[in-house]
Amino acid sequence: MTHVILLSVRTRGLVAACRAADVEPVFAAEASSAYAAIAELGPDRVQGLVVDASFPDAGELGAKVRDDGRFYSLPIVALVDAPQARAFLRALAIGADDAVVRDDLDGLSQRLGLFSGCDLTSRPRASRGRALVAHADLALRRAYGRAVRWAGFDPVFAATREEVETYVREPRLRLDLLVMDGEQLGEPGAILASVDARVPTILTADVGHERDVRAAAGWRPLTAVTREQTPTDEVLFLINELLNASAAEGRRSRRLLASTLCSFRPAGIRSATWGLTYNFSREGLYVRTMAALPEGIDVWVELRPDEASPWIHLRGKVVWRRRVGVTGPAVPAGFGIELQREACPAHDLALWDAAYERQLACEEASERPSDELPEGLDLDEPTAPI
Repeated sequence: MTHVILLSVRTRGLVAACRAADVEPVFAAEASSAYAAIAELGPDRVQGLVVDASFPDAGELGAKVRDDGRFYSLPIVALVDAPQARAFLRALAIGADDAVVRDDLDGLSQRLGLFSGCDLTSRPRASRGRALVAHADLALRRAYGRAVRWAGFDPVFAATREEVETYVREPRLRLDLLVMDGEQLGEPGAILASVDARVPTILTADVGHERDVRAAAGWRPLTAVTREQTPTDEVLFLINELLNASAAEGRRSRRLLASTLCSFRPAGIRSATWGLTYNFSREGLYVRTMAALPEGIDVWVELRPDEASPWIHLRGKVVWRRRVGVTGPAVPAGFGIELQREACPAHDLALWDAAYERQLACEEASERPSDELPEGLDLDEPTAPI
């Protein structure tokens, strides 16, 4: 019998959900005892981890599990109180693969059933070279390190500006990707002057300081800026976009990060499943979820594309999916949807297109100096997905 570790003081319905998935629950009241149970049972007898996202040490437990090579790909599901984007994002930030509303026991049982067959030790080969991850905060340094490892890089770490400068100025040390705190380690421009302009670079910034950091970097090409505390898979998205810039240019429309709560279901089915979008374009979107729908089926999706929009209904076809615990593309578990624009309600499709254009304008403006921005562009207009 394989086991699932549950970090939760509320056990109502959880035992039945585990038994329905043919796994044996092991409850823990503290993060330390949860990790001890995982380590004691080992990868042969542990099938997954369920975490109450409200636990103060949930993030520490997720990081500890992900940093243990025996459990690098251990499936993690977080329990949240309500279907809200903020709650789902919190779940991803603590290292979970998916979030399930606490009372949705059928949804939890479905996820637990998907744990079977996962290779807990599977991890991408470091085939893309060496990445320098520089941040003063240990937890963030580790989180970004997991992102670059997931993308196929071998990470090395720096905690101070001096360590960063020593590394980038040593010609014998390989550097294929740089992920660096754009504020606390001082002016990034001076450091980047010693970095080959062909090296993809991601700078982190506090909320509201993104343009300042980009300006301090000299509007350098192949450079992206992201907010602190973003889920690891958002950093992963930026790495993929920078590394595949030529492929991105060949798309009909640019893919944009979008962490928006959504519900999805096979076409014609009443019952829906909650998920969180990962990215979107005019032509489609990617939904983060362990409960990925099969390729080739028609799907209905409801979501608010941004703060300025109401809930809309879209229709499309599942064109590919990524299962949890299986070696594959460097993207989170979920599935990609190609919109069937002719099947979508015209009014809803117009709202989708308008939201996309607003966010695209905001993204493009963030990448250009102020004197190059179009007249009348309002950077304070609500464009952020919710």
